[in-house]
Amino acid sequence: MKITMRRTFGALALLLTLTATGVATADTLPAASRPQSAPPAAEAREMPPPPPGVGPHFGGPGPGPRGPAGPAFAAVRTIEEIAHLYRVGGHPENVLPFYRETLTQTRDPILRHHLREAIAREELKPADTTAAISTLRAQLSEDLAALPPPSSDAKRR
Repeated sequence: MKITMRRTFGALALLLTLTATGVATADTLPAASRPQSAPPAAEAREMPPPPPGVGPHFGGPGPGPRGPAGPAFAAVRTIEEIAHLYRVGGHPENVLPFYRETLTQTRDPILRHHLREAIAREELKPADTTAAISTLRAQLSEDLAALPPPSSDAKRR
């Protein structure tokens, strides 16, 4: 049997419509495919949401050594997880020193860029815009210094 694109899109649209309107609910599913009941409230511990930039898409498979699967992105994910645990654990004052300490330990441009942005965000929390601007300007200077010099064609224009 040949399935056409029109039929496929039609079936997909119907499925999305039924799901959005609530017609396809768990009550219509057979008992074997229904999700198990949730544990009692006393046993259920809600975990706080993951920190921004951390999720299944971040650090997943990707192209090349500098892609999302590269070591710099894995380090960014670990850094953000540690910072998140400091916050959740009731020690948010340790996040900024942690970021600064990590910044002194790396020469990787991706990590340095991420850490300087994170430091600026933390400096903004007590509304210290001067420190945040200073941090971002330092990162901008480092980024501009890493750029290749302009070609001679660009100088003539």
